[in-house]
Amino acid sequence: MIAIKTLKLRTLRARKGKDKILRDLMEDWKRLVEFFFDICVRHDVKSKGKLHALAYLASKSIVPDKKWHSKYRYTAMEVAVATYKSWTKLKKKRRAEKRPEFKRFFLKLYKESNGAGVYKIFRRGNAWFVKIATTPRNSVVLPLVVSDHEAEFLEAWSRGRIVFGEAYMRRLGDGSYELHIAVKKEVEEKDFERRLGVDINERNVTLSVLDGGRVIYAERISLDSIVGLDYTYKMVWIRRLQKKLYSGENPKYLPRWKIEIIRRYANRWRQRKEHLLHVVAKRIATLATTFQARIVLEDLRDIKSRILNKSKKLNRRLSLADFRKLQFLIEYKARWVGVPVSYINPRRTSRLCPICGFPMTGLSQRELVCRRCGVVFDRDFAASINIALRDVARGVRAEAPMSWVPRRSVSADGCSWEGMICAMKGRYSLPNITKFGNTYPK
Repeated sequence: MIAIKTLKLRTLRARKGKDKILRDLMEDWKRLVEFFFDICVRHDVKSKGKLHALAYLASKSIVPDKKWHSKYRYTAMEVAVATYKSWTKLKKKRRAEKRPEFKRFFLKLYKESNGAGVYKIFRRGNAWFVKIATTPRNSVVLPLVVSDHEAEFLEAWSRGRIVFGEAYMRRLGDGSYELHIAVKKEVEEKDFERRLGVDINERNVTLSVLDGGRVIYAERISLDSIVGLDYTYKMVWIRRLQKKLYSGENPKYLPRWKIEIIRRYANRWRQRKEHLLHVVAKRIATLATTFQARIVLEDLRDIKSRILNKSKKLNRRLSLADFRKLQFLIEYKARWVGVPVSYINPRRTSRLCPICGFPMTGLSQRELVCRRCGVVFDRDFAASINIALRDVARGVRAEAPMSWVPRRSVSADGCSWEGMICAMKGRYSLPNITKFGNTYPK
């Protein structure tokens, strides 16, 4: 199994001459992408070979031949075709009407499997540098700012343990550049019999480890700190600044300093939120390694199109939840260490009893009871158990009676506290169950 990760490297501020060369290269490359995208729209092109036959020679009138390295013309075609295919898929789902615009200032750097390409990373003494080819015989060399974490990847690459693939480069506001490099390595996929079911919600991530039909560990990770960041930045700071800076202004002619203030807050919000999501994903991958369990997730593709049909206030709140992004982080971190990941159908995972499969009734907003077994579950823990069970052999259910399970409650920002609260709250007699009915108490 090939595991893929993204390594982010930043350069020092480029000198004027080098910066001008790279900016001219990016501008010409962007013009090529827009030209190739026009051809894709006009002729419904969804393959790079067909686009090459139609537009390769014509593109030399947009950017002259031999002005830049020839591989940049090929990477522009790849980006144009990939963008067109994504846009057509969204149009079929009626989620995109306007034609996409290439606003971001970036550049795709070509790299072959044998190591040849338009960029090269090398070391002189204790310093690392990146060499970017501009023309077949000229290049730009930029020094890299390397942290201890990034140095580990560079050392592993220099010893042949990992391989660097294609990369994207973008220019930052201070004149430095940022490289996003695809890192690949061969990993032996482990054959685990245990299952770790992960239920991702708006305010928590709940997981249960199953050994056959027996729950051996359960944990709830609180996402309140991430929800708090969303409210603080999106609902308070950014909206307050927008009201203060944008009032009476035409959006087309906003001063640059006003845009930069909002962008600074948005970047800070994104970085803090991504850090917490990485912490949560790393913890889940570590637990899977510790218990030697396969990670089982719900298939949440297009989840936003299904849940964003509520009130305006609720839609705004749910749109900020990163269900799929957290799943992506969990998957790539798990595959990097050889832990297999599988997806199941999320239908009714929080409604069925993990012991008998019978539909459960609501005792309260967070508690469900099974009339057949007489067991009361926390709905999130019941969902995590059902998610894990759906990846085991058909017909396997959770064992009954279930014993008390040690469960930790952990917050995303690292503050944790121990608990011995069980996923199963206890057993209720049938008279106590029937008095609640099928609805939640008002």
